[in-house]
Amino acid sequence: MGWLTHNQGSGARVALRLPSDKKDLPTVDVIPVKPIVPIRSKSAPLLPGLINFFSVGTNQIIGCYSLAKVLGKNPFKESESNITGPNLDKLVLAHLQTRGFNVQLDNLVVVRGRAESLRGLFSLIAGPGDTVLNSSPYDKLVTQAIGSCGARMIGLDVEDPEFLSKLEELLQKFAVTVLYISPACTFPKCMQVDDACCEKLLMLARRYEFTILEEEDEHELWWDKQPFMPLALRNHMGHVIYSGAISRVSPYLQHLRTVIGPSQLIAVLKGMPELKFGYMDILEERAVFLLLSSGELLMLSRKLRLAKRSEMSKLEEILVLQLNGIINFTPPSAGTGFWIEFPRTNDLEYMLDQIGQSDSRLNHVYIKYNPGKSANSIRFDFSEFDQQAIYLLFSKIRSFVKTKRNLSSAFGNLKIMIL
Repeated sequence: MGWLTHNQGSGARVALRLPSDKKDLPTVDVIPVKPIVPIRSKSAPLLPGLINFFSVGTNQIIGCYSLAKVLGKNPFKESESNITGPNLDKLVLAHLQTRGFNVQLDNLVVVRGRAESLRGLFSLIAGPGDTVLNSSPYDKLVTQAIGSCGARMIGLDVEDPEFLSKLEELLQKFAVTVLYISPACTFPKCMQVDDACCEKLLMLARRYEFTILEEEDEHELWWDKQPFMPLALRNHMGHVIYSGAISRVSPYLQHLRTVIGPSQLIAVLKGMPELKFGYMDILEERAVFLLLSSGELLMLSRKLRLAKRSEMSKLEEILVLQLNGIINFTPPSAGTGFWIEFPRTNDLEYMLDQIGQSDSRLNHVYIKYNPGKSANSIRFDFSEFDQQAIYLLFSKIRSFVKTKRNLSSAFGNLKIMIL
Protein backbone atom coordinates (compact mmCIF):
# COMPACT_ATOMS: atom_id res chain seq x y z
CA MET A 1 0.00 0.00 0.00
CA GLY A 2 1.16 3.57 -0.57
CA TRP A 3 0.23 7.04 -1.74
CA LEU A 4 -0.26 7.82 -5.42
CA THR A 5 0.82 11.02 -7.10
CA HIS A 6 0.61 12.42 -10.62
CA ASN A 7 1.68 15.45 -12.61
CA GLN A 8 -0.67 17.26 -14.95
CA GLY A 9 -0.90 15.40 -18.28
CA SER A 10 0.75 12.22 -17.01
CA GLY A 11 -0.35 8.98 -15.43
CA ALA A 12 -0.48 8.18 -11.70
CA ARG A 13 2.51 6.58 -9.93
CA VAL A 14 3.57 5.64 -6.38
CA ALA A 15 4.74 8.70 -4.38
CA LEU A 16 8.37 8.66 -3.21
CA ARG A 17 7.45 10.47 0.03
CA LEU A 18 4.30 11.05 2.06
CA PRO A 19 2.21 14.10 1.16
CA SER A 20 2.95 17.20 3.22
CA ASP A 21 2.16 20.86 3.30
CA LYS A 22 5.89 21.56 3.53
CA LYS A 23 7.83 22.50 0.44
CA ASP A 24 10.61 20.24 -0.75
CA LEU A 25 13.74 20.84 1.29
CA PRO A 26 16.86 21.97 -0.55
CA THR A 27 19.61 19.44 -1.00
CA VAL A 28 22.38 19.72 1.62
CA ASP A 29 26.04 18.97 1.11
CA VAL A 30 27.41 15.90 2.86
CA ILE A 31 28.73 16.75 6.34
CA PRO A 32 32.51 17.00 6.09
CA VAL A 33 34.82 14.65 7.94
CA LYS A 34 36.87 17.47 9.51
CA PRO A 35 35.32 20.40 11.42
CA ILE A 36 36.07 23.97 10.36
CA VAL A 37 37.59 24.71 13.79
CA PRO A 38 40.56 22.44 14.61
CA ILE A 39 39.94 19.87 17.35
CA ARG A 40 41.85 20.58 20.54
CA SER A 41 43.90 17.60 21.57
CA LYS A 42 43.65 16.46 25.19
CA SER A 43 46.33 14.52 26.96
CA ALA A 44 45.10 11.14 28.13
CA PRO A 45 45.02 10.73 31.93
CA LEU A 46 47.59 8.45 33.48
CA LEU A 47 45.81 6.04 35.85
CA PRO A 48 48.23 3.19 36.58
CA GLY A 49 47.45 0.19 38.76
CA LEU A 50 43.75 0.78 39.42
CA ILE A 51 41.52 -2.09 40.57
CA ASN A 52 37.89 -2.97 39.95
CA PHE A 53 35.32 -3.12 42.75
CA PHE A 54 31.60 -3.00 43.44
CA SER A 55 29.94 -0.10 45.23
CA VAL A 56 26.85 -1.06 47.24
CA GLY A 57 24.58 1.44 49.01
CA THR A 58 24.03 5.18 48.90
CA ASN A 59 26.21 7.85 50.52
CA GLN A 60 23.29 10.03 51.59
CA ILE A 61 21.96 10.09 55.15
CA ILE A 62 18.22 10.65 55.50
CA GLY A 63 16.03 11.12 58.57
CA CYS A 64 18.28 12.97 61.02
CA TYR A 65 15.69 15.71 61.32
CA SER A 66 12.21 16.51 60.02
CA LEU A 67 12.11 19.46 57.64
CA ALA A 68 8.46 20.06 58.55
CA LYS A 69 9.24 20.14 62.29
CA VAL A 70 12.16 22.53 61.89
CA LEU A 71 10.07 24.91 59.80
CA GLY A 72 6.93 24.40 61.93
CA LYS A 73 8.48 25.35 65.27
CA ASN A 74 10.16 28.42 63.76
CA PRO A 75 7.51 30.71 62.24
CA PHE A 76 8.74 32.88 59.37
CA LYS A 77 10.15 36.25 60.43
CA GLU A 78 10.60 39.31 58.26
CA SER A 79 14.26 39.43 59.31
CA GLU A 80 14.75 36.06 57.57
CA SER A 81 13.56 37.30 54.18
CA ASN A 82 17.14 37.14 52.85
CA ILE A 83 18.57 33.82 54.01
CA THR A 84 21.08 33.30 51.21
CA GLY A 85 24.24 35.01 50.06
CA PRO A 86 26.17 37.04 52.69
CA ASN A 87 23.76 36.14 55.51
CA LEU A 88 24.24 32.41 54.96
CA ASP A 89 28.01 32.91 54.60
CA LYS A 90 28.12 34.61 58.01
CA LEU A 91 26.32 31.72 59.70
CA VAL A 92 28.56 29.17 57.99
CA LEU A 93 31.62 31.17 59.10
CA ALA A 94 30.43 31.05 62.72
CA HIS A 95 29.87 27.30 62.39
CA LEU A 96 33.38 26.81 60.97
CA GLN A 97 34.86 28.77 63.86
CA THR A 98 33.45 26.16 66.26
CA ARG A 99 35.60 23.63 64.36
CA GLY A 100 38.74 25.73 64.76
CA PHE A 101 38.85 27.59 61.44
CA ASN A 102 40.30 31.07 61.94
CA VAL A 103 39.29 32.72 58.66
CA GLN A 104 37.59 35.92 57.56
CA LEU A 105 34.38 36.32 55.60
CA ASP A 106 36.25 37.28 52.42
CA ASN A 107 38.07 33.89 52.58
CA LEU A 108 34.82 31.93 52.33
CA VAL A 109 32.02 31.21 49.87
CA VAL A 110 29.15 28.70 49.96
CA VAL A 111 28.66 26.85 46.66
CA ARG A 112 25.60 24.73 45.87
CA GLY A 113 26.73 21.38 44.51
CA ARG A 114 29.90 19.32 44.79
CA ALA A 115 30.38 19.07 41.03
CA GLU A 116 29.91 22.84 40.67
CA SER A 117 32.41 23.49 43.45
CA LEU A 118 35.07 21.21 41.94
CA ARG A 119 34.60 22.47 38.39
CA GLY A 120 34.76 26.09 39.51
CA LEU A 121 37.92 25.58 41.55
CA PHE A 122 39.80 23.57 38.94
CA SER A 123 38.88 26.08 36.24
CA LEU A 124 40.66 28.77 38.29
CA ILE A 125 43.72 26.92 39.59
CA ALA A 126 44.56 24.65 36.63
CA GLY A 127 44.28 24.73 32.86
CA PRO A 128 45.68 23.39 29.58
CA GLY A 129 49.36 22.56 29.91
CA ASP A 130 49.19 22.13 33.70
CA THR A 131 49.70 18.84 35.52
CA VAL A 132 47.25 17.84 38.24
CA LEU A 133 47.83 14.90 40.58
CA ASN A 134 44.60 13.19 41.56
CA SER A 135 44.99 11.08 44.70
CA SER A 136 41.34 9.89 44.43
CA PRO A 137 41.36 8.46 40.90
CA TYR A 138 38.28 6.32 41.65
CA ASP A 139 36.17 9.44 42.33
CA LYS A 140 34.47 10.23 39.02
CA LEU A 141 33.37 13.75 39.95
CA VAL A 142 36.99 14.68 40.64
CA THR A 143 38.32 13.16 37.41
CA GLN A 144 35.56 14.87 35.40
CA ALA A 145 36.27 18.24 37.00
CA ILE A 146 39.99 17.94 36.22
CA GLY A 147 39.19 16.87 32.67
CA SER A 148 36.87 19.85 32.15
CA CYS A 149 39.68 22.34 32.85
CA GLY A 150 41.93 20.76 30.22
CA ALA A 151 44.83 19.94 32.54
CA ARG A 152 46.82 16.75 32.33
CA MET A 153 45.74 14.37 35.10
CA ILE A 154 47.96 11.74 36.73
CA GLY A 155 46.31 9.29 39.10
CA LEU A 156 48.07 8.56 42.36
CA ASP A 157 46.24 6.38 44.88
CA VAL A 158 46.58 7.85 48.38
CA GLU A 159 45.73 4.41 49.83
CA ASP A 160 48.90 2.96 48.29
CA PRO A 161 51.51 2.26 51.03
CA GLU A 162 54.13 3.82 48.74
CA PHE A 163 52.06 6.97 48.12
CA LEU A 164 54.63 9.48 49.42
CA SER A 165 57.59 7.99 47.57
CA LYS A 166 55.60 7.84 44.32
CA LEU A 167 54.46 11.42 44.89
CA GLU A 168 58.04 12.64 45.24
CA GLU A 169 59.04 10.83 42.05
CA LEU A 170 56.26 12.59 40.13
CA LEU A 171 57.15 15.98 41.63
CA GLN A 172 60.72 15.53 40.45
CA LYS A 173 59.55 14.55 36.96
CA PHE A 174 56.68 17.02 36.35
CA ALA A 175 55.97 20.66 37.18
CA VAL A 176 52.86 19.88 39.22
CA THR A 177 50.30 22.66 39.63
CA VAL A 178 47.69 21.04 41.91
CA LEU A 179 47.39 17.97 44.11
CA TYR A 180 43.82 16.92 44.90
CA ILE A 181 43.42 14.94 48.13
CA SER A 182 40.74 13.96 50.64
CA PRO A 183 42.92 13.09 53.67
CA ALA A 184 40.17 12.90 56.30
CA CYS A 185 38.44 10.01 54.53
CA THR A 186 39.95 8.45 51.42
CA PHE A 187 37.90 6.85 48.66
CA PRO A 188 37.03 4.02 48.35
CA LYS A 189 38.43 2.47 51.57
CA CYS A 190 37.58 5.30 54.02
CA MET A 191 41.08 5.54 55.51
CA GLN A 192 42.59 8.57 57.25
CA VAL A 193 45.94 9.98 56.22
CA ASP A 194 48.15 10.08 59.33
CA ASP A 195 49.73 13.24 60.78
CA ALA A 196 53.24 12.41 59.56
CA CYS A 197 51.99 12.07 55.99
CA CYS A 198 50.01 15.32 56.26
CA GLU A 199 53.08 17.25 57.42
CA LYS A 200 55.17 15.70 54.64
CA LEU A 201 52.55 16.78 52.09
CA LEU A 202 52.71 20.37 53.30
CA MET A 203 56.50 20.30 53.24
CA LEU A 204 56.47 19.04 49.64
CA ALA A 205 53.94 21.70 48.64
CA ARG A 206 56.25 24.41 49.94
CA ARG A 207 59.34 22.86 48.32
CA TYR A 208 57.80 22.24 44.88
CA GLU A 209 55.41 25.23 44.92
CA PHE A 210 52.11 23.50 44.17
CA THR A 211 48.60 23.97 45.54
CA ILE A 212 46.78 21.32 47.55
CA LEU A 213 43.03 21.15 46.97
CA GLU A 214 41.68 19.47 50.10
CA GLU A 215 38.13 18.10 50.15
CA GLU A 216 36.33 16.92 53.28
CA ASP A 217 32.81 15.59 53.84
CA GLU A 218 33.34 13.38 56.90
CA HIS A 219 34.42 15.85 59.59
CA GLU A 220 31.54 14.69 61.84
CA LEU A 221 32.00 10.94 61.28
CA TRP A 222 35.41 10.12 62.74
CA TRP A 223 36.06 6.89 64.62
CA ASP A 224 39.50 7.44 66.18
CA LYS A 225 40.06 8.99 69.60
CA GLN A 226 40.43 12.47 68.11
CA PRO A 227 38.87 14.11 65.04
CA PHE A 228 41.07 14.57 62.01
CA MET A 229 42.82 17.94 61.72
CA PRO A 230 42.38 19.19 58.13
CA LEU A 231 45.40 20.39 56.18
CA ALA A 232 43.67 23.78 56.05
CA LEU A 233 44.03 24.06 59.85
CA ARG A 234 47.75 23.31 59.77
CA ASN A 235 50.61 25.67 58.97
CA HIS A 236 50.24 25.44 55.18
CA MET A 237 51.48 28.98 54.32
CA GLY A 238 48.80 29.51 51.67
CA HIS A 239 49.32 26.22 49.84
CA VAL A 240 45.92 24.70 50.77
CA ILE A 241 42.47 25.46 49.36
CA TYR A 242 39.68 23.77 51.28
CA SER A 243 36.30 22.55 50.01
CA GLY A 244 33.88 20.53 52.11
CA ALA A 245 30.28 19.77 52.97
CA ILE A 246 28.72 21.85 55.72
CA SER A 247 27.40 18.64 57.26
CA ARG A 248 26.22 15.11 56.49
CA VAL A 249 23.14 15.53 58.67
CA SER A 250 21.04 15.79 55.49
CA PRO A 251 21.58 15.41 51.74
CA TYR A 252 20.99 19.15 51.30
CA LEU A 253 23.59 20.12 53.89
CA GLN A 254 26.00 17.76 52.11
CA HIS A 255 25.04 19.51 48.86
CA LEU A 256 26.09 22.90 50.29
CA ARG A 257 29.88 23.22 49.93
CA THR A 258 32.14 25.52 51.93
CA VAL A 259 35.14 26.79 49.97
CA ILE A 260 37.98 28.47 51.91
CA GLY A 261 40.89 30.09 50.16
CA PRO A 262 42.73 33.34 49.36
CA SER A 263 40.41 36.35 49.17
CA GLN A 264 41.19 37.01 45.50
CA LEU A 265 40.25 33.43 44.55
CA ILE A 266 37.03 33.64 46.59
CA ALA A 267 36.08 36.95 44.96
CA VAL A 268 36.45 35.42 41.49
CA LEU A 269 34.46 32.33 42.52
CA LYS A 270 31.63 34.52 43.82
CA GLY A 271 31.51 36.29 40.47
CA MET A 272 31.35 33.15 38.30
CA PRO A 273 27.86 32.99 36.71
CA GLU A 274 27.90 29.18 36.46
CA LEU A 275 28.20 28.87 40.25
CA LYS A 276 25.03 30.88 40.83
CA PHE A 277 22.77 28.29 39.24
CA GLY A 278 23.36 25.25 41.42
CA TYR A 279 20.27 23.44 42.67
CA MET A 280 18.52 25.44 45.39
CA ASP A 281 15.52 24.43 47.54
CA ILE A 282 14.22 27.49 49.35
CA LEU A 283 12.56 25.45 52.14
CA GLU A 284 15.71 23.39 52.75
CA GLU A 285 17.72 26.59 52.65
CA ARG A 286 15.53 28.16 55.32
CA ALA A 287 15.88 25.04 57.49
CA VAL A 288 19.68 25.28 57.15
CA PHE A 289 19.49 28.95 58.14
CA LEU A 290 17.47 28.04 61.26
CA LEU A 291 19.69 25.09 62.24
CA LEU A 292 22.83 27.22 61.96
CA SER A 293 21.45 30.32 63.68
CA SER A 294 20.05 28.31 66.62
CA GLY A 295 23.13 26.08 67.04
CA GLU A 296 20.91 23.01 66.63
CA LEU A 297 23.12 21.68 63.84
CA LEU A 298 25.92 20.99 66.35
CA MET A 299 23.57 18.87 68.42
CA LEU A 300 22.33 16.97 65.35
CA SER A 301 25.94 16.34 64.27
CA ARG A 302 26.76 14.76 67.64
CA LYS A 303 23.61 12.60 67.51
CA LEU A 304 24.48 11.51 63.98
CA ARG A 305 27.98 10.46 64.98
CA LEU A 306 26.72 8.40 67.94
CA ALA A 307 24.06 6.74 65.79
CA LYS A 308 26.50 5.87 63.01
CA ARG A 309 29.07 4.51 65.47
CA SER A 310 26.41 2.17 66.85
CA GLU A 311 25.35 1.11 63.33
CA MET A 312 28.98 0.49 62.39
CA SER A 313 29.37 -1.89 65.34
CA LYS A 314 26.17 -3.73 64.38
CA LEU A 315 27.32 -4.08 60.78
CA GLU A 316 30.66 -5.45 61.95
CA GLU A 317 28.83 -8.04 64.10
CA ILE A 318 26.68 -9.08 61.12
CA LEU A 319 29.73 -9.51 58.89
CA VAL A 320 31.50 -11.66 61.48
CA LEU A 321 28.37 -13.74 62.11
CA GLN A 322 27.42 -14.31 58.47
CA LEU A 323 30.71 -14.28 56.56
CA ASN A 324 33.45 -15.19 59.04
CA GLY A 325 36.05 -17.31 57.29
CA ILE A 326 34.77 -16.28 53.86
CA ILE A 327 35.75 -12.60 53.63
CA ASN A 328 38.23 -10.07 54.95
CA PHE A 329 36.85 -6.66 55.82
CA THR A 330 38.21 -3.33 57.02
CA PRO A 331 36.01 -0.98 59.11
CA PRO A 332 36.35 2.68 58.13
CA SER A 333 38.64 5.11 59.96
CA ALA A 334 36.06 7.77 59.10
CA GLY A 335 32.88 7.95 57.08
CA THR A 336 30.43 5.18 56.27
CA GLY A 337 32.16 2.72 53.94
CA PHE A 338 33.26 -0.84 54.77
CA TRP A 339 35.83 -2.43 52.44
CA ILE A 340 34.99 -6.14 51.97
CA GLU A 341 37.28 -8.54 50.09
CA PHE A 342 36.11 -11.93 48.79
CA PRO A 343 38.31 -14.83 47.63
CA ARG A 344 39.43 -14.38 44.05
CA THR A 345 37.79 -17.70 43.17
CA ASN A 346 34.34 -16.17 43.66
CA ASP A 347 32.56 -14.68 40.66
CA LEU A 348 31.42 -11.58 42.52
CA GLU A 349 29.65 -10.00 39.54
CA TYR A 350 27.52 -13.09 38.91
CA MET A 351 26.71 -13.44 42.62
CA LEU A 352 25.59 -9.81 43.01
CA ASP A 353 23.51 -9.97 39.83
CA GLN A 354 21.77 -13.16 41.01
CA ILE A 355 21.01 -11.82 44.49
CA GLY A 356 20.01 -8.43 43.06
CA GLN A 357 17.33 -10.07 40.91
CA SER A 358 15.52 -11.27 44.03
CA ASP A 359 16.47 -8.42 46.38
CA SER A 360 16.08 -4.87 45.05
CA ARG A 361 17.89 -3.53 48.13
CA LEU A 362 21.16 -4.78 46.65
CA ASN A 363 21.70 -1.68 44.54
CA HIS A 364 25.23 -2.15 43.24
CA VAL A 365 27.43 -0.36 40.73
CA TYR A 366 30.45 -1.96 39.06
CA ILE A 367 33.41 0.45 39.26
CA LYS A 368 35.53 -0.94 36.44
CA TYR A 369 38.92 0.61 35.66
CA ASN A 370 40.88 -2.46 34.57
CA PRO A 371 38.97 -4.42 31.89
CA GLY A 372 41.49 -7.26 31.98
CA LYS A 373 40.80 -8.13 35.62
CA SER A 374 37.81 -9.23 37.67
CA ALA A 375 36.59 -7.63 40.89
CA ASN A 376 36.69 -9.34 44.27
CA SER A 377 35.93 -6.36 46.55
CA ILE A 378 32.82 -4.51 47.68
CA ARG A 379 32.61 -1.03 49.13
CA PHE A 380 29.54 -1.26 51.36
CA ASP A 381 28.13 2.13 52.42
CA PHE A 382 25.91 2.05 55.51
CA SER A 383 24.69 5.67 55.27
CA GLU A 384 21.18 4.27 54.89
CA PHE A 385 21.10 1.61 57.62
CA ASP A 386 18.40 -1.07 57.84
CA GLN A 387 19.66 -3.77 60.20
CA GLN A 388 17.15 -6.45 59.18
CA ALA A 389 17.67 -5.85 55.46
CA ILE A 390 21.46 -5.92 55.84
CA TYR A 391 21.29 -9.14 57.88
CA LEU A 392 19.16 -10.83 55.20
CA LEU A 393 21.41 -9.55 52.44
CA PHE A 394 24.62 -10.96 53.91
CA SER A 395 22.79 -14.17 54.81
CA LYS A 396 21.96 -14.57 51.11
CA ILE A 397 25.57 -13.88 50.18
CA ARG A 398 26.74 -16.55 52.66
CA SER A 399 24.25 -19.09 51.27
CA PHE A 400 25.32 -18.30 47.71
CA VAL A 401 29.04 -18.69 48.49
CA LYS A 402 28.53 -21.93 50.44
CA THR A 403 26.31 -23.41 47.71
CA LYS A 404 28.96 -22.66 45.13
CA ARG A 405 31.63 -24.22 47.38
CA ASN A 406 29.55 -27.38 47.80
CA LEU A 407 28.98 -27.63 44.05
CA SER A 408 32.71 -27.18 43.38
CA SER A 409 33.50 -29.86 45.94
CA ALA A 410 30.94 -32.24 44.42
CA PHE A 411 32.32 -31.75 40.90
CA GLY A 412 35.82 -32.27 42.26
CA ASN A 413 34.84 -35.58 43.89
CA LEU A 414 33.07 -36.67 40.71
CA LYS A 415 36.19 -35.94 38.67
CA ILE A 416 38.28 -38.08 41.07
CA MET A 417 35.80 -40.97 40.80
CA ILE A 418 35.88 -40.83 37.00
CA LEU A 419 39.66 -40.85 36.97
